[in-house]
Amino acid sequence: MRWGVQVVGQHLSASCSLEGRLKAIMSTALLEDRTEFVQFLIDLELVKMQTYLDMHTLNWLYNNVEDASILKTTLNYYGVIMKKGSPSLIGTALVATTANVLSMDTETAGEANRVLEMLFQRGPERDKGDWTNLPTISELLLKMLGSFSSPYYEDIMELFIWAVLNNRNALAMLFWRYADDAVPLGLIGCNLYHRMARALPSYDTEGRVMLANQKSYLEQTSKEMIELCYSKSN
Repeated sequence: MRWGVQVVGQHLSASCSLEGRLKAIMSTALLEDRTEFVQFLIDLELVKMQTYLDMHTLNWLYNNVEDASILKTTLNYYGVIMKKGSPSLIGTALVATTANVLSMDTETAGEANRVLEMLFQRGPERDKGDWTNLPTISELLLKMLGSFSSPYYEDIMELFIWAVLNNRNALAMLFWRYADDAVPLGLIGCNLYHRMARALPSYDTEGRVMLANQKSYLEQTSKEMIELCYSKSN
């Protein structure tokens, strides 16, 4: 498995004009919740985060999560309705590019091939309009967290928030560990989990407990990081 994945990485990184294909692989891995594969792409710098994420890609990720029930429930609870925005064609482009990746002529180990095929076989693309957009998500965050801003744009923060809102805890923790400002980002995540749990109906005790546990874990991990930073400063 490890050797096969390395071969895939070597082939992709050595090939020109494959940036779009790598971007498609990354997007598919995120939507399929393949945390280890996402980490592999980032650690080997097969995908450059500063060039991967743009507004169109982020909008596409929000609209193509297979199960967005918690996010939809949260939007409804806080009274956030769909904001008008221009349609995006990025979805069609990514699907077409992903199909091209499967046709590449490359020698890989069988297990690596199975991993890639699992990422790409997501079924036919849903032919429907976007059900949300970034202005809508921005209003939701404003209602949940209040006004906050960063002196600079950080793509990892955007993906962390996307993962939290879509209940992808392993991905959220991965992006949290990559973040430059992990402590304040951890506080943001804890607040989001807390307010998402409140948005769930009272009978959904399993969902509430799950989000509460994820909040507690992130809170404890953030505290440990603060204590570590404090001990190193003395």
